[in-house]
Amino acid sequence: MRSKFIFSLLFLFFVVATTRAQITTTGLAIQGIARDELNNAVTNKTIILKFTIHYTNSSSTDVPLTPSTATLTTDAFGVFSHVLDISSIENTLFYDYQLKLKIEMTSPVAATISDEDFHFVPYAASASNGVPTGSIMPYLGTTPPRGWALCDGSALPSSAVALKAMIGNNTPDLRGMFLRGAGTNSNGSYSANVGPTLKTIQTDGIKSHSLSVTDPGHIHEITDPGHTHGVKVSDDDDWNGGASDNATSHVETNQTTSAKTNITINNNITGISVNYTGLSETRPINFGVNYIIKL
Repeated sequence: MRSKFIFSLLFLFFVVATTRAQITTTGLAIQGIARDELNNAVTNKTIILKFTIHYTNSSSTDVPLTPSTATLTTDAFGVFSHVLDISSIENTLFYDYQLKLKIEMTSPVAATISDEDFHFVPYAASASNGVPTGSIMPYLGTTPPRGWALCDGSALPSSAVALKAMIGNNTPDLRGMFLRGAGTNSNGSYSANVGPTLKTIQTDGIKSHSLSVTDPGHIHEITDPGHTHGVKVSDDDDWNGGASDNATSHVETNQTTSAKTNITINNNITGISVNYTGLSETRPINFGVNYIIKL
């Protein structure tokens, strides 16, 4: 039996005449016609098909992916339809390589239905890939979607050839970090805004500023509670002016009370103290997300 199959891989809504393949939300929709050695359609038959996607890597080696089989029934025109599950295939393979689809019939007889390149329009292939390799976006999940990796410093898969060439073997670790545009702003009003060099980390900092300390003044107070001075007078002369040595002596004492002078100085100084408070970093109000990077 000889079979002929015209095959095209189309993204979005591009359609070719009677045979086509199109990526859908559930997989790769394939439709074709099985024909015998006389080029007649194999109608109303049960057939078993084997589907294998493969590509040529950078070493020019053909790399087949895991094949799948399906038992199908052709209609009155020999047409068969099938949705091929491609959820295990990284989007980077579609984006970075020319893929092929090989369809082999294993029953009722062995035959190759098709072994052709996927054909697509370039802009649609890029749209199917979502965003360019190396794009970073916030993500609220903990498991990255297919074709993405968490920015947690982990090793990249072997299939992420383009991303490895861009950033190395590991994802950037963006846990606890903000993203900032690299380089210096060209707007004169923001020429002091200098971001980090591309793919490097810029340490935190605080813009230069000044601090002033004001002393509202202080006083010194002196208190004297008062004091007195004492005087003592002693007189041994005779009452008659010293005419007789045997005269009765007279002693007169004139004394005032004395007290210790107390002077107190009170220092009422306004105290100035500097208190240090704060955290280990300077940051604005923020909301926690995971960053993911496109493979």
